[in-house]
Amino acid sequence: MAGETINLQRFIPKFLLTLFSRNSLYNNTYLLGQRGPIWIPVAEPKELYNSIPELRAVIDRNSAMFANMRIYKRNKATKEIIEDPELDTLLNNPNVTQDQNQFLKQYRSQFLCYGNAFTYKNAIKSKGYPVSLWNISAFYMQPVLTGKLFNQVSMDDIIEKYKFINTLAISVKGVGDVNYNVSSFETSEILFTRIPDLDNPIIGKSPISCLKYPLSNIEQAYKAQNVAMQHIGVGIIAPKVQKDAMGVVKPTPEEKEDMERQFGDDYGIEYHQRKTILSKTAVEWQSMATPTIDLQLNETTKANLAIICNVFNTNPQIFITDTTYENLRSALVQTYQDSIIPAADEFMFALSPFIGLKPNEELYASFEHVSILKENKLKGLEGLNQLIVALTQAVTGGILAASAATKILETELNLSSESY
Repeated sequence: MAGETINLQRFIPKFLLTLFSRNSLYNNTYLLGQRGPIWIPVAEPKELYNSIPELRAVIDRNSAMFANMRIYKRNKATKEIIEDPELDTLLNNPNVTQDQNQFLKQYRSQFLCYGNAFTYKNAIKSKGYPVSLWNISAFYMQPVLTGKLFNQVSMDDIIEKYKFINTLAISVKGVGDVNYNVSSFETSEILFTRIPDLDNPIIGKSPISCLKYPLSNIEQAYKAQNVAMQHIGVGIIAPKVQKDAMGVVKPTPEEKEDMERQFGDDYGIEYHQRKTILSKTAVEWQSMATPTIDLQLNETTKANLAIICNVFNTNPQIFITDTTYENLRSALVQTYQDSIIPAADEFMFALSPFIGLKPNEELYASFEHVSILKENKLKGLEGLNQLIVALTQAVTGGILAASAATKILETELNLSSESY
């Protein structure tokens, strides 16, 4: 209506207003000791993940490597594998839409992107294990805090419950009447894992929060490259300098207008466009475009990709196309050893009691079947065999005492066992 001012806040749910006003990746969302529902910053990480290909590539590769695990149940003390068909059924197909690989990959991606991950178990009291496991994005989850913290002994005393707010189910019935689905989960129904924040022991922090400038550099490099490609034909058509008595013959205003029309409308690389410009006077082309190679845009992107890899503890050599096989092998092994395997161990440690394993049992994530790790282990065994031969010769020749050789071998064996 003309002349009427409409207050849009009447049409927007309160939780969305809170999301837009407070949900910043770089700001604190609440104070320690605060009571009530808390928003986790998710809008900016999700947008950056979906818009910066280098960021998505690093998260997806790390998640895919994480999902390569094979999960076994074993005795904590003896490390003996325990056969459990019922548990295998749950882990092989955590829910009706995902197998184990898809479930683990989604979990890891949400964990790395948001810094917080929520896993829901659909448990039936009459059964030992949950019926299903689901990853619930931090985009929809809201921990409700009790306001208590330092003197508490369980998570139930710190987090009262979890709110699930389905923003996709928003419906508007009438003016100012907005509905959206909200449901609650008990604390025991949710496995809440997070990347520790420097100052916050409850809510995690997305690693993307420290990548403001590297991600901005990559975005600007793509924009500059796009502009350079669109304006690759920018230049000047100027009268050609004559080396005879005639000198420079300038085109008339009508000739200038005709050349400008030809260049703007008729000339180009499309099928229906001309490839030459006809002029009544001698002219020459002076390019004003900057070669993209001189802008070092690809080098900028590679340098900032390396920073992203370091933040996510993923070796940058994995993403270099012209690297050697040995460098790639070493990069993959290093990423598994320093990032993937420790992360898998942490997740198994949290998941074991959550799904109902006994205190003397645990889940074990194995990567021994991964070809690159098998190859690396074989190389290690070959090196160990060479060391044994050398130590034997040294002891036989009286160069080294048997006790010293034994210590060297024991040290090597301990280092080798820690690498797998």
